[in-house]
Amino acid sequence: MTIEQFWNSSWKEFNIYVMAHEREQLTNWQRTRSLAYMMYLSNTGDKAKKSIEQFWHLPGDATSEANSEGYASEEQILATIKNMTNGTRGA
Repeated sequence: MTIEQFWNSSWKEFNIYVMAHEREQLTNWQRTRSLAYMMYLSNTGDKAKKSIEQFWHLPGDATSEANSEGYASEEQILATIKNMTNGTRGA
């Protein structure tokens, strides 16, 4: 949106533009998540694979392991750190 478009638009038009921009951003994040999830599926040795929502939560997902603020819980952070450091000891 150019500055002229901004100043010439009504509040409703501006809100429509903002909603369209947010939808486009979410679509881009969904695309990125799908690619990362495909990489996870092809490289994981887990017997119980995570769902795409468990792998990477995005706003609008039906289920969520993230807390209400959208941040990981302390247990999730500690589990992630433990998983990341298991393979690096003695390297």
